[in-house]
Amino acid sequence: MYVPFLSRCIDLVLQEEDKIISIEFKLHDWKKGIEQAKHHLLGVDESYICLPERKLSKNLIDTLKRNRIGLFLYVENKQNSLQLEIQPKFSHQKWIVTQEWLKKAFNQFLQGEQNEESQTLDKIWHT
Repeated sequence: MYVPFLSRCIDLVLQEEDKIISIEFKLHDWKKGIEQAKHHLLGVDESYICLPERKLSKNLIDTLKRNRIGLFLYVENKQNSLQLEIQPKFSHQKWIVTQEWLKKAFNQFLQGEQNEESQTLDKIWHT
């Protein structure tokens, strides 16, 4: 689910109580993923990238840690397919205004999705 944020979209937004989390999924270009995840830090508490399972280079690990971004690896054929490799640091870069805007966009997205599901169910029941 893509959620709009400033001039971009976030691949996945999660809300755990008062904490907002973003995850950017990339198949190859982890540097672009890190740039996007850094951008998300203006409105989220924690930002991650998710890559297919691989050997992690020192450059990748150092870049993630320096930028306070976490890492999930997608592991095919496992029951828990997302494996946490690097825990992010809490974002001190976020702006209250951008976080409130993101929460509003996220909630509108959820309401719109629920409305679409309700309309689909209404069509099924009334045909």
